[in-house]
Amino acid sequence: MKTILTGASVIAFKYDKGIILATDTQLSYGSLAKFSDVSRIHQVSPSTLLGLSGEYSDIQYLLKILYLEISKDPVPLSPNGFHKLIQRILYGRRSDLEPLNVQVVVAGGDGTLKAVNHLGNFYSSDVIVTSLGQHLVTPFLRAKLENEIPNIDQAFSLIQEACLIEHYRDTKMSHTVQIATVEESNINISPPTKLNTDWKMGKLEEEEVF
Repeated sequence: MKTILTGASVIAFKYDKGIILATDTQLSYGSLAKFSDVSRIHQVSPSTLLGLSGEYSDIQYLLKILYLEISKDPVPLSPNGFHKLIQRILYGRRSDLEPLNVQVVVAGGDGTLKAVNHLGNFYSSDVIVTSLGQHLVTPFLRAKLENEIPNIDQAFSLIQEACLIEHYRDTKMSHTVQIATVEESNINISPPTKLNTDWKMGKLEEEEVF
C-alpha cells in the first residue's frame, strides 16, 4: 500500500441522543505536516456520516466510488447499507491484492456505529478509534463511558479531551480538530477549532525553549 499523504485517527463514540466523532485537519507527508485544513468527515446521506483516516488519495478514491453508487440509485442507502457497501469495496480491493490504505468509521442517525479497515474487516462498538488512536485513546474512552452515558455537552468535553491525549502523543495529529454529531433527525459538522494545549508538562525546570 502506498503512503504519501496520510490523515490521523478518527475518534467516535455514542452519547445519550446520538454519536459524536472527531478528526484533526492535518495531512502528513511522512513526518512533514503538509496540509492543515483538510476535512476528513463527510456527510454522504441525510442520516450518515463517514470519518476516514489513512492515505488521502485512497480516501478520495473511495468517496468517488461511493458517490457514483449513490447516483445510480434514487433510494437512499441506510447507514448500515453504507457500511456494507464500503466493506465490500475494501474487501474486494484486498482480494485483488490492491488494498486501499484507509480506515472508515460509519455513524448513523439510527445509532449505527461501525468501522471497516483496509482489509475489509469490520466491527461495531460504542467506542471506535482508528489508527494509532486505537491504542492511545480507546482505553481512556472505555473507562470514561463504562458506567455513564454522557449528554451532548459532556460528549463534546470528552472528545476534546480524547483529541488532546492523542495530539500530545501522536506527531501526525494536529491541534486543529473538527467535531461532528449525528442524531436521529439532525447532523451537525462544526467548523475546525483549535484545542487548548499546554506543553508545560514536557518542559524541565532548567530547560530553555526557543
